[in-house]
This record gives sequence, C-alpha cells and structure tokens, in this order.
Amino acid sequence: RSKIYKLNSAPKAFEELKENPNSILIFIEYEKEETEILDGTGKRVILLDDEEELCKLLSRVFRNFNYDVFTTDDGSEALQKINDEKYDLIITDIQMPKMTGTEFLNNLSTINNKNIKVVVLTGRTKKEDLKDYDFDEFVCKPFDVYKLMEKVQNLLEI
Repeated sequence: RSKIYKLNSAPKAFEELKENPNSILIFIEYEKEETEILDGTGKRVILLDDEEELCKLLSRVFRNFNYDVFTTDDGSEALQKINDEKYDLIITDIQMPKMTGTEFLNNLSTINNKNIKVVVLTGRTKKEDLKDYDFDEFVCKPFDVYKLMEKVQNLLEI
C-alpha cells in the first residue's frame, strides 16, 4: 500500500510506517498548505510513457485515489485498449520510441470516443509545438504531482 505525504508531515508518515512496515511512502514538496485530492473511484486512466519509473510512480498515485490505471509504453497498445474499453483520461508523453506522442494523438483523433480527456506530459516539447494536436492539458516535466492531480480532477469534474 502506498501513501503520499507532504515533506512537512514526515514525522507522521514514519509513525504510520512503523505500524505498516510494508507500505511505500511517497514524499512530495508542495507550496500550498492544504490540497485535497478527491476520490477517483470509477474513473479509468491510461498512462502512456516510456519512462518506467514515472509510470510506476503515477500509477501508485492514481491507484491510491482509487483510479483504475493501465500503463504502457506502446501507443498502439493504448489505442487498442481505448477501442476495446471506455477510458476517461489519457496521460501521454510525446517522445517515445515505438510510437511518438504526436502519432498517438493523430491516431486518437480517429477513434469515436470524444469524451476522453488528454493530458500531454513531456519534458522535451513546448506547448506551442503541439498547436496542431488535440489535447486538454499540457504539463511540463519535471512536474508537481499535486498540480497534475488538480488538473486531472478539473478535467474529469471530480
């Protein structure tokens, strides 16, 4: 089981770790004192990125708030999942080896699921370079997990 803590709450986190030694603690530095991340039960997310550790981290974060998460580094696999099942959100990188994020976004536009929200999460591309592609939010790496989750909540109207 993983749990997210702000850096200023480390003593509390370590007390809980004593009670649950198999837990994974994630510490995040954040400017705001209070940020509420709401439950995402019933919401389905695809994480499309070739950075395995980032996918693991985001997957833990989303699952911690009860999102159903599918991760892949293959745009073709993500498109197949979207064709076969209903998803609410896609978070995609742009520079990936098997299918680039721009190729993925082009292919996604042909799928008949117009309710799906798309967040581009990248560190090597500028938002201006993607003006010809359809997406809802742009987040630059490195990023603040809480700010990403706030954007997700707003997109999904949670």
